[in-house]
Amino acid sequence: MEHAQRKVQDAVTDMVNTLDKQHIRKLQISMYQCSTECCKNENYRMEEVQSCLDRCSQPVQQAQALFQQELSNFQNRLQRCGMDCQDQARDQLSHNATESERAKATSRLEGCVAKCADDAVANIPSMMKRIQSMLKN
Repeated sequence: MEHAQRKVQDAVTDMVNTLDKQHIRKLQISMYQCSTECCKNENYRMEEVQSCLDRCSQPVQQAQALFQQELSNFQNRLQRCGMDCQDQARDQLSHNATESERAKATSRLEGCVAKCADDAVANIPSMMKRIQSMLKN
């Protein structure tokens, strides 16, 4: 099960790094350039500078919120799949299961969890495209 967890974690990390380099950093650059212009404007009062800074940071905040929501949905799906695997394994065991039956149930559980991980990793490219599409808009 650790292998499955590592596989998912590595795939998500790769996706996060790609999205950061291709989209988030560009938004951050724009935010900081915009913020600099806000601060350079000597005609602005303090409240106007703050309002300008808030406007500059909105695209980054929206992108981060979108990104967090997608990752949260991904995690929830993965957790539900793992819980379903546990339920199936538990349902297959009787109260007085033998060691052999327990070993078989554990093996099925591990296989089921590995499939959850494989399915999750297979869904990452579509999730990444969805996030990229939303970030471009």
